[in-house]
Amino acid sequence: MKRFIQGEHRGQSTLHPESMDDYVADTNHEQHAGKLRRYAQQFDMGVLMANHGGRSGAYQSAGRSAFWAPGGEPVVAAPGTGNALVIASKAASGWRGEVLAVEVAVPRF
Repeated sequence: MKRFIQGEHRGQSTLHPESMDDYVADTNHEQHAGKLRRYAQQFDMGVLMANHGGRSGAYQSAGRSAFWAPGGEPVVAAPGTGNALVIASKAASGWRGEVLAVEVAVPRF
């Protein structure tokens, strides 16, 4: 018995955008957020945007991770940059969300 699917090679995807324009920065956050909200509306599914909230090399990311419920209703969003955890959950009464501030200890060498 083989443990892996045999057949045609399906290639490998990447977790990194193909161009700098695809990173979510303050200058294009609304464009990306709008696209993700439309995905939630069009496909009637929950959509999560997990976005780095700070500087990465010479690039400044927007942060503002968010979740849209199926149908496109915004549930929760981080307010901006910094360390935060965005949590969305569904109960009998509907979707709810919360943002938790996260303390990050930087080791000293």
